[in-house]
Amino acid sequence: MSEKTMKYDLRPEFQKYSWIHLPTQPWMLKTANALMSVIQRGRKLDSCLQSRKIKIGECSADLIQPKSGRTNALLIYYHGGAFLIKAAAYHKNLAQTYALSANCAVLFVDYRLAPEYKFPIPVKDCFRAYSWALKNLSFDRVVISGDSAGADLAMSVMLLAKKKQMRMPDGQMLIYPGCAGDPVT
Repeated sequence: MSEKTMKYDLRPEFQKYSWIHLPTQPWMLKTANALMSVIQRGRKLDSCLQSRKIKIGECSADLIQPKSGRTNALLIYYHGGAFLIKAAAYHKNLAQTYALSANCAVLFVDYRLAPEYKFPIPVKDCFRAYSWALKNLSFDRVVISGDSAGADLAMSVMLLAKKKQMRMPDGQMLIYPGCAGDPVT
């Protein structure tokens, strides 16, 4: 692909990969998401954790926390998947690892996906989950996190909280976010 036809201003070392595109044919997405659901059903919760499903607006979330119940921190986690693919077993494993390793509760948000739910629906779902957590859960510290598309959603939630003059997250853990802007030189 020549520089004239490139859609984005990519760093030179990444230009050789610009031909790669996520397959977004409806049948492929439906198959991938159905497969993710089957895999999730087989995922067992660690015996030191408890989980409950929560309905938040049009989406749902799992609240995963140590059975000891002695934690004063909440991590709100938004999974990656290019805004198109459901959470993978890997994401649920991460949520459990964070809950155990950091001795915190994890609100694992299952936001609505594109292409059926176009932008800004996923952002609204994630912000609604953040707002719900602040109103309905009692933790001293609240951190938002996500990987890839989920990291982008976490950044959006933080910016919306600031814009609406709400309580800001006590921290962010962004795992390979798709940040845009001018590079620092």
